[in-house]
Amino acid sequence: MGSEMCIRDRIYTAATFEYAEKIVGFLNKMSGNSIKGLHARDKCIKLSNGKVYKDPRIFSQVKQTDYLIVDDTLDCMLPVIDNGILVKPFTDDRHDTELLGLLKIVRDAIMFDDLRYFLAKKL
Repeated sequence: MGSEMCIRDRIYTAATFEYAEKIVGFLNKMSGNSIKGLHARDKCIKLSNGKVYKDPRIFSQVKQTDYLIVDDTLDCMLPVIDNGILVKPFTDDRHDTELLGLLKIVRDAIMFDDLRYFLAKKL
């Protein structure tokens, strides 16, 4: 997917819902159905230049300690860069293992009360 926000058990992505639903299905098979919710492109901010950005304000009730932003573009992580995991863009490579590596990072991160602390130590 390459462009998502993980909030303990929810994913917020700039991908279309149909595409993201397939990826979340795969992740749930690998993680024992740990993802309970999905927010997709329709919840993003669409800029006049065509770029789409996730807006963490939609989760105003969620503490910053409780979410990760995963993206292939650094500026999509602003202004909460401490919550970010930068990944390689997906280019339709059948041998791409980025998603599996990301799954391991997310599994490890959720053990921490403050996900940002984990990222600072791990990445």
